[in-house]
Amino acid sequence: MKFALLSDIHGNYPALEAVLRDAWKNGVEKFVVLGDVVGYGPFPRECVRWTDAADVVLMGNHDAAVAGLVKTDFFNHVAALAIEWTRSVLSSADMAKIMKFRERVEHYRIGDVEFSAYHGAPSDPFFTYVFSLGIAREQSWRTRLNFVGHTHIPAIFMLNPDKELLSPNENFFLSFKEIERHSCVVVNPGSVGQSRDGDPRAHYAVVNDDGIIWRRVEYDINKTAHEIVGRGLPVYLAERLYFGY
Repeated sequence: MKFALLSDIHGNYPALEAVLRDAWKNGVEKFVVLGDVVGYGPFPRECVRWTDAADVVLMGNHDAAVAGLVKTDFFNHVAALAIEWTRSVLSSADMAKIMKFRERVEHYRIGDVEFSAYHGAPSDPFFTYVFSLGIAREQSWRTRLNFVGHTHIPAIFMLNPDKELLSPNENFFLSFKEIERHSCVVVNPGSVGQSRDGDPRAHYAVVNDDGIIWRRVEYDINKTAHEIVGRGLPVYLAERLYFGY
């Protein structure tokens, strides 16, 4: 059994393609997407249409805003502009797909692995950032193993006994034996389309029979950046891709 954890694709189809190639090369056939398929990036249609191939797709805050379920007042000016642009280029069929994204999954099982998954956190699946052990401890997790996105930063939070690891390195391995030593473990695979930990590569993670492996993949940043500028999106969204912030 193998499945991949993808989060925060953000309309960056070249990054998604690179991750899919790497995942398939590593024998992955199932995909769990932790939200924010769209927003920021210039290829929202391609990314939304790919989600038909995924096993679980959660709705992130940008997805919800594009679908009109939350107000853009909650976003900064650049993000709000990208949301409005994204909304203008998606078809009604694309919007219907987004509306079918799940808010959360709890006690979900793939093979022998049971988990719960949220874009943000159990208390607020759209907007709460789990970026510290303290915030992780404040949440009401439903299972021993939990997956989140939203921060764009790979992370592991282990509760009771406490342990925290931010930005685990490429090919970092967390075994299920280690997970079982803790009452609760929260895993963030990082962002496919807009890394924010200083490494501009696309981030994701693979879950196999033994544990979880973090992966980082090179992709054609120039292609995404060129399209961001060419389609009239804020230049800042192109510039930040090169620096991973």
